[in-house]
Amino acid sequence: TYTVTITNTAIGCSGTTQGLAVKILSAPVPGFDVKQNACVTEPLPFTSTSTVDPDGTPVFNCAFGDGATSTAAAPTHSYNTSQTFTASLTVTYQGVAGCSANTSKNIVVANGTIPVITPSSPDACEGQQVTLTLTGTFTTRTWSTGATTNSISVGPGTFSVNTVDATGCPGFAQVT
Repeated sequence: TYTVTITNTAIGCSGTTQGLAVKILSAPVPGFDVKQNACVTEPLPFTSTSTVDPDGTPVFNCAFGDGATSTAAAPTHSYNTSQTFTASLTVTYQGVAGCSANTSKNIVVANGTIPVITPSSPDACEGQQVTLTLTGTFTTRTWSTGATTNSISVGPGTFSVNTVDATGCPGFAQVT
């Protein structure tokens, strides 16, 4: 608590102000966790790991590096293009000037590999099987038939495949 005493020596009087409590806040230490390799349009949760003084009211300002921002303590964001973005978090205290800190992380955003389905023949007679072959390198693939191989033999119909590539990005293709 601080007080101020004012003395006017010319007229011989003085006065003291009431005590004023001043809180000294510890500087915020910003931090966040986020997946640092992501796919285009993948929702990424940003989790705050910041340390703040319990006597202060923290204000969070997140800039995602693509022009979008958020003031939420734990926002979720998706990127629409593939490139490396620098996301930053600045933490301040409400009503306290000059007490802020920031940190940043790079996030590499990639396009997924688009699967291509190639039939063994563009035409087939009734009752004949056609082999559908998946083009591309994938860590997992699941056909609409339940098969997990690169090729399947099928009769007439519509068939699709869901894939995951080496970067962890999903893909989808369909053929009739």
